[in-house]
Amino acid sequence: MSNRVRLGVFLSTILVIAGAFAALSAAPSRSAQAKTVSGSPLGNVSRALPQDLIFNRKLQSTSQSYSNSLTSVGSGFVPIDSPLTFKCPAGGCTVSAEQNVQVSGTVAGNKWAICTFVDGNEMQQPLCPYLGYVSSDGSYVAGSFVQNMSSVPAGNHTLQTQLYTDDGANLSIYNIVYRLYTP
Repeated sequence: MSNRVRLGVFLSTILVIAGAFAALSAAPSRSAQAKTVSGSPLGNVSRALPQDLIFNRKLQSTSQSYSNSLTSVGSGFVPIDSPLTFKCPAGGCTVSAEQNVQVSGTVAGNKWAICTFVDGNEMQQPLCPYLGYVSSDGSYVAGSFVQNMSSVPAGNHTLQTQLYTDDGANLSIYNIVYRLYTP
């Protein structure tokens, strides 16, 4: 290989390395990035990484709410189940809702979400996301999500899960598992 060819290969390699270095240094570091949580019927929230974590909780009780009936519901937030009353002991508690819901509809572009509320306030660990679109051909679509709320103060409280749709839907089969944890 001639010196001229070697010089060309060397310069090409340097240019590739320099381009890669420039691209990497121009991108913000992962720790500096803010993650936008979008796509919730309750709005957008910016949150810096890392995400919130809940550790070292003891399961105290589990409750289930379920139904197999088909019910037509309006748009916006509509209760799926009856309010569940629970009591946090001294020191507070953490509650969790594992939501599984099936819906159908006839309107195109009808976004939907499942959101659980404690004492009328939406659980925000994490915010409830849109789960997609309700089918517009009358067929069923199912979705699931889990939300938590830590630092619930001692005392009596209520839990209730609600369905959100832009244009109403048919609420079908659902199963919601509520769990109560203590520190």
